[in-house]
Amino acid sequence: MTRRNINPAAIHFGDDTVVEDIDLAKEEIIVDGERLTDERADEIVADVLAKVRARNRLKLPE
Repeated sequence: MTRRNINPAAIHFGDDTVVEDIDLAKEEIIVDGERLTDERADEIVADVLAKVRARNRLKLPE
C-alpha cells in the first residue's frame, strides 16, 4: 500500500475561515475543558490523520 502524504499547506478552507499560526506556550486555547499543549495538539493531529487514512483506505478500489 502506498502512503499518501497530506500537506497541511495544500488544504483549502472556505473564504470565511480564519486560520492562524499560534504559539501554544504563549496563548491559552481550551479544548474539551483543558488547555491545549503542543503534545496534546500532536495527539489530536495523529488521531485525525489516522481517521482520514482509514477512511481513504475504504475508498480504494479493490
